[in-house]
Amino acid sequence: MKKTKTIELKLSSDIFSKEAVITTCCQFLNDTYAFLEKLPGQSNDINVCLTPKDSHVSLADLRESFKNELISNTLRYNIALRNKDIREHIIKTALFFSQASAPVEKTTFEGQQEIGLEQDWEEDPLKIAIPWEEKHKTAQAKKRKPKKC
Repeated sequence: MKKTKTIELKLSSDIFSKEAVITTCCQFLNDTYAFLEKLPGQSNDINVCLTPKDSHVSLADLRESFKNELISNTLRYNIALRNKDIREHIIKTALFFSQASAPVEKTTFEGQQEIGLEQDWEEDPLKIAIPWEEKHKTAQAKKRKPKKC
């Protein structure tokens, strides 16, 4: 009978969030089999079992790599929680101002108001909005001359 090597980590939910633990396990799925379970009798603490897919992997290196990634993902998750309101505000503002088709009032030098688009997307002074096929169709037409039989 072949003995399988497994790493078992008991993680406290006071230190590591469930989201950070799951994200870390997902990062190791290419090299390991991961199993998560809630520890009995304890409040939301998680037991993580990692079994390497390759039998030549060092368990000590795998354990240390997992712990480093877990700390990194916990930090990312905590920063994301702190910045949630800022990110939502930025996205709402960007979506609000991205309505290019809505008319915008402009004030001219004479103090009169004009109603129009903020930018005219149809203006193309550099001629960069021309499709490639239209721009180079004369060169292509010369190349495709039918051969005489």
